[in-house]
Amino acid sequence: MEEALRQSEENYRALFDSSVIGTFVLDAETMKVVMGNEAAAKMFGLASTEQAIGANLLDFVPPEDKDSVLAIIVKELFEQDLRRTHELQTLTKDGRRIWVSMTGARIVHGGRLADLISFADITEQKRQNERLMMTTAGFHR
Repeated sequence: MEEALRQSEENYRALFDSSVIGTFVLDAETMKVVMGNEAAAKMFGLASTEQAIGANLLDFVPPEDKDSVLAIIVKELFEQDLRRTHELQTLTKDGRRIWVSMTGARIVHGGRLADLISFADITEQKRQNERLMMTTAGFHR
């Protein structure tokens, strides 16, 4: 039975680590990252997943958006587990702004309430949409 549990944990960890979608596990009480994968570390400009551990998720959010992102995390994810997708700007370690599509699900991690948050970098899509809008606006003049 212990072997089966160990194998299950290894399979879960391998799946989590190899995902191309950036993923953090966020502790509900402290709002700190307790686990992350390489895709998330790379997306946010971190050298390794270890650099994310202990960081507050709001450290990756522009100051003017912190209240709205906190409301999404607390109300929609932790309280209601709505699993909605949100597009928002985030900050990388070096201060660059990127757009992400964020989805979360309430989970239990290490016996504590947590949230599994997945991020996809949509910065290039946003830029292309903006260029397209500017181009089409020019045609309507």
